[in-house]
Amino acid sequence: TACWRYLMRKRFWLLGLLILLGVGIFMTDEYLQPVVPSAATTAQREPDYYGEGLTSKRFNQQGKLSQVIEAEKSTHYPDSDKTFFEKPKMITLNGKQWQMTAATGQLDQKNNLLMLDQDVWVIPYEKDASSDNALSINNLTSDVIANDEMPNMSIQTTSLTYQIEPQIATTDDLVIIRNDNNVMRGTGMKLEISKQRMQLNSGVTTRYEPQ
Repeated sequence: TACWRYLMRKRFWLLGLLILLGVGIFMTDEYLQPVVPSAATTAQREPDYYGEGLTSKRFNQQGKLSQVIEAEKSTHYPDSDKTFFEKPKMITLNGKQWQMTAATGQLDQKNNLLMLDQDVWVIPYEKDASSDNALSINNLTSDVIANDEMPNMSIQTTSLTYQIEPQIATTDDLVIIRNDNNVMRGTGMKLEISKQRMQLNSGVTTRYEPQ
């Protein structure tokens, strides 16, 4: 009868609606499921080594020691090939010697960059590179006697990027340079270690501060 056909048609419509609703709920659930990283991905994001009392030495093409990095703590991540330091200290040994220290830092092996942050100090330091004292960084501070031209010079800033191969250190932050009683301030700096040349970018002021 017409009534029976109407009821059957209504049931089919309800059944179809329930099926579509179930498919929609299933697809929504699939969409909202969190993406779980694979074990390999998780392993890559974890450090493959870390330790205390790091000492790393770098040699030039002639086989001579050109750089020493020390840090109280270090952690290396294989996915980015970066090493993060606590209280890093570095000294360059090609020609004029310079010491760089900071509260934290990271070494980017892929791009040959050493990035220092927080309480960064740079000091020219003149010693015989063959002596044991030239490689001992722990006993150097910001007031160590440097070269003959600027015997007590120190450079202070908040961040520094050091390009290892061309030996160029740069920063965009405020830089304070002290030499005896003279204090120079400027914003931004480029220090070419191999050429012993330093340039402040802008806002340079000089003041005499008697002790």
